[in-house]
Amino acid sequence: MFLISRITTPEDRIKIKSFQSNAITLTVLNDQSDVSTQFEARVVSTTVGGGRYEADLYVKKVFDYERDPHIHSLVVRATESSTGLTSSVSVGP
Repeated sequence: MFLISRITTPEDRIKIKSFQSNAITLTVLNDQSDVSTQFEARVVSTTVGGGRYEADLYVKKVFDYERDPHIHSLVVRATESSTGLTSSVSVGP
């Protein structure tokens, strides 16, 4: 079974602005700067023509915090599709 659960709320969504109003893709990086296999970010709303996006963060697997406690430090990287320009933000503790 593949479980994906949202861990952000509408109040704490990730907000992105493309100053050239280009489409974006999001990548979640783990604390070793590798693409995360445990988390993902998904765009949930877009302002047409304004280049403004909101995204939610999702966990893609079940964690057993009693057996293997771990604090995750993540980075969300936004990449403009047409220019390749990127910007990153740390998410977490």
